Amino acid sequence: MKKPEAFKLCLTMAGAVSAGAYTAGVVDYLLEVLRSWEEMKNMQSEATEDQGTDIPNHRVQIDVISGASAGGITASLMLLRSYLSDNEQLIKNTWLNLSDSDTDTLQQLLDTGDLSEKGLPNSLLNSCPIENLAESVFKPRALQTAAPYISSDIDVILTTTNLRGLNFKVDFQGPANPTAAHIITHHGGFFRYRVTTDSSERGLPSDKNKLWYTLDLSYAEDLQNLKEATLSTAAFPVGLRSRKMQVPRTYIERLPDHLFKSGDGISLKLDEKEDPYRFTSIDGGLINNEPYGIGLKTLKEKHPDIEKNDTYAVIMIDPFPQKEEATEPLKNSHIFAVAKAMFKTLRNQVMFNQEGILEALKLKDRTRFLIAPAGENKQEENPLASAPLNGFAGFIDRSFRKHDYELGRKNCQDFLRYHLVIPLKDCEKRLGFHPSEAMIDRFAVGIPKGDRNNLYFPVIPDVMVKTAFTGKAYSEKYGEHANLKYPEFPQFNAQLFLRKYRRPIKKRVLYLVHRSTNNWALTALYYIFFQRKTLRRLMHIISESTGKKQEETDN
Repeated sequence: MKKPEAFKLCLTMAGAVSAGAYTAGVVDYLLEVLRSWEEMKNMQSEATEDQGTDIPNHRVQIDVISGASAGGITASLMLLRSYLSDNEQLIKNTWLNLSDSDTDTLQQLLDTGDLSEKGLPNSLLNSCPIENLAESVFKPRALQTAAPYISSDIDVILTTTNLRGLNFKVDFQGPANPTAAHIITHHGGFFRYRVTTDSSERGLPSDKNKLWYTLDLSYAEDLQNLKEATLSTAAFPVGLRSRKMQVPRTYIERLPDHLFKSGDGISLKLDEKEDPYRFTSIDGGLINNEPYGIGLKTLKEKHPDIEKNDTYAVIMIDPFPQKEEATEPLKNSHIFAVAKAMFKTLRNQVMFNQEGILEALKLKDRTRFLIAPAGENKQEENPLASAPLNGFAGFIDRSFRKHDYELGRKNCQDFLRYHLVIPLKDCEKRLGFHPSEAMIDRFAVGIPKGDRNNLYFPVIPDVMVKTAFTGKAYSEKYGEHANLKYPEFPQFNAQLFLRKYRRPIKKRVLYLVHRSTNNWALTALYYIFFQRKTLRRLMHIISESTGKKQEETDN
């Protein structure tokens, strides 16, 4: 049997607004374990391995990363951390601190500086702090060689929503009407990137069948390109400013072959003179919030035999996985009930990614995995501090994001040790070796828990483990990191928050009303009759959303 070159990972990171801090925690712990394992492998020689070492020497590589919205931000940060120096804490610091400085991030988001000019507002929140943060992150630094657990041709895919849309002509030719055609418009999109190597050049590949852009991260222009794509996938609809994007015409011309299995009878309708192609983009999560389908498709495109050889895993990190939802008939059929149901219907149908679902269903057992928030109380619906306000609560206080980051690390630790595992009998085929008795004693676990006769071996061994079967870890060597605890839920005083932010919220809403109406009389009417009610309602929503969790922890 041919030994596999490396076990490949496809990471998919779903959109999550401020709960992206959870995804950051998961990713940081994953990279930390991969680095520690690589260091241990380098310390041992082949001679000691033959003598019964307990450190496995197989290879695991992150090969594809796909992300939407907040997940897309983390995907780009992973790329920067891998190839630019002095970036060890980049993911953690970006998500925990955001744009906190002399004033915290929320105060900056509420600032009215972006509403001082005439014209309709671009967004409910001030997007400048997010843009300034991106400017500080996507800046040239010294390059470094990526670690061995990062594929040299790693793909990073960021979803986007194209408000302009691409028109495709579908031919319905026949004897009666040889020119008959139907136009369909596609609004889903993605940016796919690789990084230059000795064998690849910057820009689009010359092969028209290849759909990606190769970045040279020593070029400020390419960092700017990646920055704009990242801001594009994270442009929360209405909440943050949309992005004006442009991509080479050649990239757009290659989309039909990627989107449709057969190009026969379908063609792209594009202005012959338009180059580059320009469009307005908003949050990638609006259409494709969990882009595991495109990630898996890319993985199989790169490695045609990978599914047959079973040397891969697809891991989705999703802070807000979809829960089972009742689908009862409408109780009322008046126009307001229908309108409300229609909006929900359109949203659900857009999120029904049939291609992604069909691809996922083809996966074998122990090739698809989900990392989702799990607290100490397993029955808890969602233990994230950032969960309230539809995921925006993390902007309220840094302690919320820190909690979720630490929970992500804890969940990832448990995932690597007890869930990202394969049957011991499959190690030879899927990992390229059979573990020694010393390796089995140290890393193997029983599923169900405690079943010594039904052992599984981790794809990525966590070297902080002393004996995974018993749950013991090297605390004396790795300290509190060896066995992470569930973080304490942050204390939050809703009254202090309301006192601090009442005035900025009030001012922001008033400015939005004036910019939207551009009429002082209407603004005055709002100020006299509706401002107090609006503010009271907003404060009630914030207080109720954040206070409920606080009451649970206090009791």
